[in-house]
Amino acid sequence: MIMKNHPWEAEEIYAPKGTCDYGLSALAIIAIVGVAVAAAGTGVAVASSIQASEQAALNAEAEAEFRNREADTAIKAAEVESANIREAAAYDERQARRRLRVILGQNRAAVAASGLDPSSGSPAMAELENVKQAEIEALNIRRIGSVSSSVREYEGLISANERRFAGSVKKLEASYSRRQIPYTAASGLAQVGGSVLSSWSGYNRASSRPYSYGYM
Repeated sequence: MIMKNHPWEAEEIYAPKGTCDYGLSALAIIAIVGVAVAAAGTGVAVASSIQASEQAALNAEAEAEFRNREADTAIKAAEVESANIREAAAYDERQARRRLRVILGQNRAAVAASGLDPSSGSPAMAELENVKQAEIEALNIRRIGSVSSSVREYEGLISANERRFAGSVKKLEASYSRRQIPYTAASGLAQVGGSVLSSWSGYNRASSRPYSYGYM
């Protein structure tokens, strides 16, 4: 240390190389701690962001898989219900034809009991009309069953397509979330680098300032 002739006089000098070791060591420690704290904080933030992106991707993939399963279930349910509708319509059609046979048998018996010929004249015309009306009823039952069955299958297909579309959207969301991970990591590294440069620059500025020595 360089001192004046009088103790109350002080001289401002720049610390020469190899001197003021304690001051420089303190600055170095402060700089290192600052860099470590900044890097750790940025690293934690980047890791959290990456973890959040990965979790979002996993959630979206799970949702997409769930939607696809829902679509398959909707198709199967529609197929089962459609088949049930067709079977019910076929049963109703058979019942309509059975009722016709019963009615025709009863009418023929009544005509024969009256002494008329059921195969000619008015009895025959009445029977023909009954047969025609019964056939119209049976065919109408079949048509209604076929239309209802087709409508149910179509509804199932629409429902399944809606769910598959929702699943596709979720898959896109998952893909987007994962594509953001490299950019997030690169941005984090850039932030860490900026923090290191900033802290080191502050250290250099602090270490180059003059030191004052003296007594009051």
